[in-house]
Amino acid sequence: MSETPPNQQPLWRDNGALHWAVVMVVFSITGSAAAFGSGHILRGLFGLHGSFGDGPWSYRLIYLLTIPPCYSVLLVVIGTLFGKHRYFKTRALKMWTRLLPGSLRVRVLQAAGVAGAEGKRP
Repeated sequence: MSETPPNQQPLWRDNGALHWAVVMVVFSITGSAAAFGSGHILRGLFGLHGSFGDGPWSYRLIYLLTIPPCYSVLLVVIGTLFGKHRYFKTRALKMWTRLLPGSLRVRVLQAAGVAGAEGKRP
Protein backbone atom coordinates (compact mmCIF):
# COMPACT_ATOMS: atom_id res chain seq x y z
CA MET A 1 0.00 0.00 0.00
CA SER A 2 1.51 3.33 -1.04
CA GLU A 3 1.74 6.26 1.31
CA THR A 4 -0.11 9.45 0.53
CA PRO A 5 2.09 12.55 0.30
CA PRO A 6 1.53 15.03 3.18
CA ASN A 7 -0.19 17.59 0.95
CA GLN A 8 -2.61 14.91 -0.31
CA GLN A 9 -3.78 13.46 3.01
CA PRO A 10 -7.33 12.15 2.88
CA LEU A 11 -9.77 14.81 4.04
CA TRP A 12 -11.33 12.71 6.77
CA ARG A 13 -8.03 12.59 8.70
CA ASP A 14 -8.26 16.29 9.56
CA ASN A 15 -10.75 15.69 12.34
CA GLY A 16 -9.89 18.24 15.00
CA ALA A 17 -12.75 19.97 16.80
CA LEU A 18 -11.94 23.32 15.18
CA HIS A 19 -11.98 21.74 11.71
CA TRP A 20 -15.44 20.26 12.22
CA ALA A 21 -16.75 23.45 13.80
CA VAL A 22 -15.62 25.40 10.72
CA VAL A 23 -17.16 22.76 8.43
CA MET A 24 -20.53 23.01 10.19
CA VAL A 25 -20.48 26.83 10.07
CA VAL A 26 -19.61 26.82 6.36
CA PHE A 27 -22.38 24.32 5.53
CA SER A 28 -24.86 26.38 7.57
CA ILE A 29 -23.98 29.66 5.89
CA THR A 30 -23.90 28.06 2.45
CA GLY A 31 -27.32 26.44 2.72
CA SER A 32 -28.96 29.66 3.83
CA ALA A 33 -27.15 31.75 1.24
CA ALA A 34 -28.02 29.34 -1.60
CA ALA A 35 -31.71 29.36 -0.72
CA PHE A 36 -31.71 33.16 -0.41
CA GLY A 37 -29.65 33.66 -3.58
CA SER A 38 -31.76 31.32 -5.70
CA GLY A 39 -34.87 33.34 -4.96
CA HIS A 40 -33.10 36.49 -6.13
CA ILE A 41 -31.85 34.72 -9.26
CA LEU A 42 -35.42 33.72 -10.13
CA ARG A 43 -36.67 37.26 -9.74
CA GLY A 44 -33.71 38.92 -11.47
CA LEU A 45 -32.91 36.57 -14.35
CA PHE A 46 -36.23 34.88 -15.00
CA GLY A 47 -38.67 37.51 -13.80
CA LEU A 48 -40.56 34.92 -11.75
CA HIS A 49 -42.31 35.97 -8.58
CA GLY A 50 -43.74 33.60 -6.03
CA SER A 51 -42.59 31.24 -3.34
CA PHE A 52 -41.77 27.58 -3.11
CA GLY A 53 -44.86 26.91 -1.01
CA ASP A 54 -47.39 29.01 -2.92
CA GLY A 55 -46.11 28.58 -6.46
CA PRO A 56 -46.41 28.97 -9.38
CA TRP A 57 -45.09 25.59 -10.56
CA SER A 58 -42.59 27.21 -12.93
CA TYR A 59 -41.10 29.03 -9.93
CA ARG A 60 -40.83 25.78 -7.96
CA LEU A 61 -39.20 23.88 -10.82
CA ILE A 62 -36.64 26.55 -11.69
CA TYR A 63 -35.94 27.13 -7.97
CA LEU A 64 -35.05 23.44 -7.56
CA LEU A 65 -32.83 23.58 -10.65
CA THR A 66 -30.94 26.69 -9.49
CA ILE A 67 -30.20 25.54 -5.92
CA PRO A 68 -27.53 22.86 -6.67
CA PRO A 69 -25.24 24.99 -8.89
CA CYS A 70 -25.67 28.01 -6.63
CA TYR A 71 -24.94 25.85 -3.58
CA SER A 72 -21.79 24.34 -5.12
CA VAL A 73 -20.30 27.69 -6.06
CA LEU A 74 -21.11 29.20 -2.69
CA LEU A 75 -19.73 26.15 -0.86
CA VAL A 76 -16.31 26.58 -2.47
CA VAL A 77 -16.30 30.38 -2.10
CA ILE A 78 -17.39 30.42 1.54
CA GLY A 79 -15.15 27.45 2.35
CA THR A 80 -12.22 29.32 0.84
CA LEU A 81 -12.99 32.38 2.96
CA PHE A 82 -12.81 30.12 6.03
CA GLY A 83 -9.48 28.61 4.89
CA LYS A 84 -10.81 25.22 3.81
CA HIS A 85 -10.70 25.54 0.00
CA ARG A 86 -9.36 22.04 -0.70
CA TYR A 87 -11.89 20.36 1.58
CA PHE A 88 -14.92 22.11 0.10
CA LYS A 89 -13.67 21.92 -3.49
CA THR A 90 -13.48 18.16 -3.05
CA ARG A 91 -16.98 18.03 -1.54
CA ALA A 92 -18.43 20.03 -4.45
CA LEU A 93 -16.64 17.86 -7.03
CA LYS A 94 -17.84 14.66 -5.39
CA MET A 95 -21.38 15.98 -5.26
CA TRP A 96 -21.44 16.63 -9.02
CA THR A 97 -19.49 13.54 -10.07
CA ARG A 98 -22.08 11.27 -8.42
CA LEU A 99 -24.24 12.04 -11.42
CA LEU A 100 -21.64 10.46 -13.72
CA PRO A 101 -21.07 6.76 -14.53
CA GLY A 102 -18.41 5.06 -12.35
CA SER A 103 -15.47 5.02 -14.78
CA LEU A 104 -16.01 8.64 -15.84
CA ARG A 105 -16.42 9.68 -12.20
CA VAL A 106 -13.02 8.23 -11.33
CA ARG A 107 -11.34 9.96 -14.27
CA VAL A 108 -12.84 13.35 -13.41
CA LEU A 109 -11.86 13.09 -9.74
CA GLN A 110 -8.34 11.95 -10.60
CA ALA A 111 -7.95 14.78 -13.13
CA ALA A 112 -9.02 17.22 -10.40
CA GLY A 113 -6.39 15.78 -8.04
CA VAL A 114 -8.86 14.47 -5.47
CA ALA A 115 -7.21 12.02 -3.07
CA GLY A 116 -8.96 8.68 -2.70
CA ALA A 117 -10.55 8.70 -6.16
CA GLU A 118 -10.11 5.00 -6.77
CA GLY A 119 -13.68 4.34 -7.76
CA LYS A 120 -15.24 3.27 -4.46
CA ARG A 121 -18.44 5.01 -3.45
CA PRO A 122 -18.05 6.90 -0.18
